[in-house]
Amino acid sequence: MGKEVSQETLNRYKRITPATIWTALGKKGYENCVMDNVKPLTKGKIILGRARTLRYLPERP
Repeated sequence: MGKEVSQETLNRYKRITPATIWTALGKKGYENCVMDNVKPLTKGKIILGRARTLRYLPERP
């Protein structure tokens, strides 16, 4: 498993807008790597956290 993202790094990312992140990812060649229409349930709250990549394996017969 990769290195855990520090809380300090997450706190710094809170100041970056989603549009800025989306643009930076696009310039690096990443496409379709964000979720559309994700909105906070409470106005003014920020959605930020650690993510885990899962590997999908089909069921065995």
